Amino acid sequence: MSSIYEVNPDYLSSKRWQTIRRWRLRWDGGRCRTCHSADRLEIHHARYIWFSKAWWFGPVADNCPWWMLPEVFWLLRRIGMLLEARNTITLCKRCHGAVHGAQRIAEFRD
Repeated sequence: MSSIYEVNPDYLSSKRWQTIRRWRLRWDGGRCRTCHSADRLEIHHARYIWFSKAWWFGPVADNCPWWMLPEVFWLLRRIGMLLEARNTITLCKRCHGAVHGAQRIAEFRD
């Protein structure tokens, strides 16, 4: 399974990801869920189940494709963003590194 970063290398600068990131930071009170630090915060995908599965969680693109009704596009996109956001956690840079150091990325995938 390829990651969203391989399929869409601009994902981290997309409006979609920036919105998900803002939601997660707000939900977690702007603090690391492990050590409660407010410095150098990053958003970690707890599991990579949603990656490369646009058919399941809605469009990854920021703009509606010509072949889809805009109402359907925005509904699917919103649902997908909420599902993806629920699958994330706020961690400081140190704790995020510790998570990835303790367990290889491949082990997080389904």
